[in-house]
Amino acid sequence: MKILYLSKNMKNYQGAMYQQDLMDALAKNAEVDFYGPGFDGFQGDKKLTESIDFERNPYDCILVGH
Repeated sequence: MKILYLSKNMKNYQGAMYQQDLMDALAKNAEVDFYGPGFDGFQGDKKLTESIDFERNPYDCILVGH
């Protein structure tokens, strides 16, 4: 399963840790591309469809995180 997970990078988040735990668990069990502030390739000044080539990267599921 290929997943696009939209969220800011939670690696250095000091609040509840379940967000990062969920992201880590998903990455261990599926092919996950993370996209959002703090991740490589994030372009906040562009629309999502301008930043990600959905034709070359067909996703089975898109999740929205924190």
